[in-house]
Amino acid sequence: TLLVLVSGGITVFGMNERKLIEKKGVAVEKVGKVTLREAIKDFFGAREFAKFGLVGNFWWFSMGTFSTFFVLYVTDYLKVAEGTSLILMGMFTIFMVIAAALLGIYADKIGNKKIVLSIGLLLGVCSMPIAWFITQTVYVFPIMIFVGITFGAVTVCNYAIQTDLVPMGKEGELLGVSNIFMALPMMLASFIVGAIITALADRNSPRMN
Repeated sequence: TLLVLVSGGITVFGMNERKLIEKKGVAVEKVGKVTLREAIKDFFGAREFAKFGLVGNFWWFSMGTFSTFFVLYVTDYLKVAEGTSLILMGMFTIFMVIAAALLGIYADKIGNKKIVLSIGLLLGVCSMPIAWFITQTVYVFPIMIFVGITFGAVTVCNYAIQTDLVPMGKEGELLGVSNIFMALPMMLASFIVGAIITALADRNSPRMN
């Protein structure tokens, strides 16, 4: 709680936010309050931005699925202690953060964020099925690195591409709406994967007479 209060105080009182009218040296008319209905209408009116936001549903859902499933996979399939599986999940998060930082620098260098995002997604698609054939924990690490690169690319490129596509003067409004397409699939992933795992566990458990 203290850390949240400190960080919030620094954000509110210690940072100067650029006004829309000054952004990028272009005169932008200040916009009054926007209703949710108007924001959704503006979102779908910005076709390229909306298209990218809707497509993002799939990789955010995948990220939520992986986070929910990984600990159970390592614990139940590879028979690793729960504490060790949580440590592995923490290591995966470290891989993802490092990948996001390096890929962000590389994307700016080559000037093509879509290529970085595509390569990251391809690595994830190719590496995840290998998990079915793994029998020892040590072989999980290469997959963790590749999937970390995947989600690192998603994390850093998603916002960067959205920023490029959002119409001038609509940044706060549309980026706020687009967060629905990030939070909702991740939330649904937890419910859906949890329901599937519960159903499979009930199906495979011995019937009580």
